[in-house]
Amino acid sequence: MPSLQGLLLALVSGIFYALSAYFVKDMDNLTAGQIGVYLSCFLFVITLPQGVKLKKNVFGEKGDRLQLFVSGVAGTFSLILSFFAFKYLPLGVGSVTTNCSLFITTIASRIFLKEPCGIMQSITVALTFLGIFLNSGVLELLNGNHVEFSSLYLYGFMAGISCSLCVSGRYFVIRKLNHIPHTLFNFNHACVSVILTILFTIEFESFNVLQCGYQGFRIISMGVRQLHRANIINKSITM
Repeated sequence: MPSLQGLLLALVSGIFYALSAYFVKDMDNLTAGQIGVYLSCFLFVITLPQGVKLKKNVFGEKGDRLQLFVSGVAGTFSLILSFFAFKYLPLGVGSVTTNCSLFITTIASRIFLKEPCGIMQSITVALTFLGIFLNSGVLELLNGNHVEFSSLYLYGFMAGISCSLCVSGRYFVIRKLNHIPHTLFNFNHACVSVILTILFTIEFESFNVLQCGYQGFRIISMGVRQLHRANIINKSITM
């Protein structure tokens, strides 16, 4: 069943995502933009020969290029914003806020694309909304308790929500352009991401020295997971 296969692919993608989140949290000497540069360069190097192998225009047909560019921009900012969320928030809270795209995409696809919403999707939406509600501190405020959040916590929370909005927007573009091979999506995303992450890091952050040994291995493993996750997401959405 295509729907079940898509659900399983999305589940595997979530496992990859959780492992990458842990690595980002642990590598506190590297900035979010710097990690984004490394992953974008890795994705570009891997997807370039794959795109050329298709013997098509790697930037897509003329009518699709703008949407591919928008998809790349949304994917780039979702990557950087997710790293900010994981660095500034506890991993549990960061995972909930960055995965609000499940909630947003399900509702938006029901309204705008008239797609059905099954029992499993409804449960996922309800659990995601519950997680946002519990982590936002609204429950404590309703009980009359005084709640204080640090500025970094608020930055991380807003970054996570913004990440989910970017991811949802990218999902809609992928869904609309389901005639395009996922390899071209990944390549165009990588091209845009390399440029934007470098400019972002130079302008707002800095490049720090990698620690010898495990950090290089972790970044490579994150790149592999990022590539597989992108392939899985693209396949599951277009099913």
